[in-house]
Amino acid sequence: PSADAWRIAVAAAKVKKTAEVVYYQNELCRVEPTKQNYIELIRVSLEFQQYYYALEGVKAAAKDSVGDPEYHRMAVELYEKLGRSTAAKYHLLSLASLAPTDRLVQLKVAAIEIEEEHGERLAVIKRLLHLVVKQQSVGQIGECVVARHVHDLGFRLPALGDVLVRRHPAPIRGRG
Repeated sequence: PSADAWRIAVAAAKVKKTAEVVYYQNELCRVEPTKQNYIELIRVSLEFQQYYYALEGVKAAAKDSVGDPEYHRMAVELYEKLGRSTAAKYHLLSLASLAPTDRLVQLKVAAIEIEEEHGERLAVIKRLLHLVVKQQSVGQIGECVVARHVHDLGFRLPALGDVLVRRHPAPIRGRG
């Protein structure tokens, strides 16, 4: 099939939100190997957790995407998911130089630098970073999260003695 046929297949799979979009996009890359097609392959592969195709896209687009922040952002995401910290660090540092005002990227770079200097403290920094990211996605920075006590709803088991008395009452002495 031609590039146009694969583009139609990609568009149809995107509308249906099916994982076949990854296969179709990969085929489009095969017949029309452009940077934009590979960037889209990486994007849809990450979305559908098809990391093999995402990795192939990252490798294929590397030469043409050196100055592309979106490429490096997706490469960081992929390599972090694959547990390849050295590759993730390379792309993160590239992204930091391309997007110096991105605070989240700068925080991640700082966490890497701290890890290299003070490995034991990294867990604390990562937890704080996770909380910052979570706070940005849930609310605005500076908003407080208020802890609340969940009150007892009154669902309790009856006392064991009451259960036994109701089922098999003990004979009362002196009856008879």
